[in-house]
Amino acid sequence: MRASLLRVLRRWGRAWSRQGILVHLLQLVQTESNSKGKRGLVMIQIDALSRMEFERAMAQGDMPFLKHLLDKQHYRLSTLYPGLPCTTPRVQAELFYGERDAVPSFSFYDRSRDRIAMMYYPQDARHVEEALQEHDPGLLGQGIAYSNIFTGGAREAHFCIAGLGLSDVLLKSRFISLLLLLVFHVASLLRTVVLMGIETLLALIDCLRGLFSGYDLWKEIKFVPSRVAVCVLLRDLVTIGAGLDVFRGMPVVHANLMGYHEQSHRRGPSSRFAHWTLKGIDRAVKRIYRAAQRSTLREYDVWIYADHGQEETMPYHLVQGCSMNKTLDTLLEIQAPSQPTNRQVHMGLLDRLGLSRWSIPESLSGGSGAQAVVTALGPYGHIYLPKYWDGDREALAVRLCEEGGVPLVMWRDGEGVVVHSQDRRYHLPQEGKDLLQRDVPFLEEMVQDLVRACHHRHAGDLIICGWQGTRGPTLSFARERGGHGGLGLRETEAFALLPNHVVADETGKGYLRPRDLRRAAQAVLTPERVPAEHRQPVSPLARGARLRVMTYNVHSLPCVGAKTTKRTVCLGVSAASHMAGALSCALS
Repeated sequence: MRASLLRVLRRWGRAWSRQGILVHLLQLVQTESNSKGKRGLVMIQIDALSRMEFERAMAQGDMPFLKHLLDKQHYRLSTLYPGLPCTTPRVQAELFYGERDAVPSFSFYDRSRDRIAMMYYPQDARHVEEALQEHDPGLLGQGIAYSNIFTGGAREAHFCIAGLGLSDVLLKSRFISLLLLLVFHVASLLRTVVLMGIETLLALIDCLRGLFSGYDLWKEIKFVPSRVAVCVLLRDLVTIGAGLDVFRGMPVVHANLMGYHEQSHRRGPSSRFAHWTLKGIDRAVKRIYRAAQRSTLREYDVWIYADHGQEETMPYHLVQGCSMNKTLDTLLEIQAPSQPTNRQVHMGLLDRLGLSRWSIPESLSGGSGAQAVVTALGPYGHIYLPKYWDGDREALAVRLCEEGGVPLVMWRDGEGVVVHSQDRRYHLPQEGKDLLQRDVPFLEEMVQDLVRACHHRHAGDLIICGWQGTRGPTLSFARERGGHGGLGLRETEAFALLPNHVVADETGKGYLRPRDLRRAAQAVLTPERVPAEHRQPVSPLARGARLRVMTYNVHSLPCVGAKTTKRTVCLGVSAASHMAGALSCALS
């Protein structure tokens, strides 16, 4: 009788809670009635945080909650190799659709459309994702996506580049409903306002520091509102939305937290301003995690990972005295200037939130091969030579290294790749280890991925890379102090923080790839569709040994979370077994 009364009170409490009222007012879809007790998944992506900087952040107290998960909540830390080039669209294509070769880099010349494609543009991101969806519906089907490049096939996609901003769910909501959303989260709203004020002050201080360091005044001023919006406003909107999604029992929620990415590009991945944002990200993860644990409709796993890392970079134009485009024009000895896309992209608030319907400028059209094209938004890029140019490509590559100061220039040679550096030449894949010179378990895959990227159908005639290894800092062809997409150690070594019961590294290779996370996620979301060879292994001891269990009960106690499932029972038995073991040791 008492248990039944408690269940009724919980149902009423849920219906009249802040989240319950908002779900009703916003007319949000709720999970099926028969999904209670089923597993769900929350994936939180911390954009551009390398494992090295993540461990440093935990050590110096910037991310106390994630350290708590690792130390006391049965989580383990694994290395995540993002693949090459290590960019968000490439990682999300492999994670959401299982495709490793979706894009050759963040920006490239799309020969099929005679366009310079940039994954900041909704039409370009949507074009790539539509091609991916022809072969796979996406990992996030029937789920929710926040602040991604691709939607992953999600039912509702918010602030995603390929989804053109907010989903129809919120766009069609009445103004009064959206106003109530703010009213019901007044504490979060006040906290956001205060944090935005603090962030604005820090941004202005950082702006002045940038001016004294020689940065452009107008660009520094334009960066202030963008920084505040991404580091605080977008983060809190994503956090509130993810909390509502787990309350209504959505099967999968993927949220990308971008604040660190923005700061590390501007000031460097190890800068104080970049690490300041990690404190807010840690609090956001904590709020989402606790909301998932309180859900009465599903048993949620919460996974935290980074899609790639960042390298400390030096802008190429500061070292060489001119842009990459100017260098190329000089070496080609042509009058028509090459088309630049290697400038630092500065977008407004609506653009960064995915709410602006961008149109690609005519200046970014390909020109049908009449001009040289350079696409380099970081330390890795492509050079597309004009059709009329009949010079020696190999000789041009040598001159780019020796006269143009480009650390690495690559070109296709049969099924392999030739890499020319400032001191020698390498033939890939045979001499990949000599080129990269590092002791990492994913070295062989790095070499294979680099060869595949250079042979991509949209790859340039020449591929340039600013990584210098031990010879000097990584050069970026954009105006930034932190970059990714190249061959650096930090940018190619991200992390995954997963519960101990998740078996993602099935082969024991010592690291994960996005496709490993994909398989593990499929085992949670659609276990019946996972091939037998990829199912979670069962210990031989569990199959062959005899297990005797003795239990007793002194009184009844309804489950605090109102979820009595096989998993909660197993957790209780596990805790009891530890207590029994400790008691046995004490008595002996």
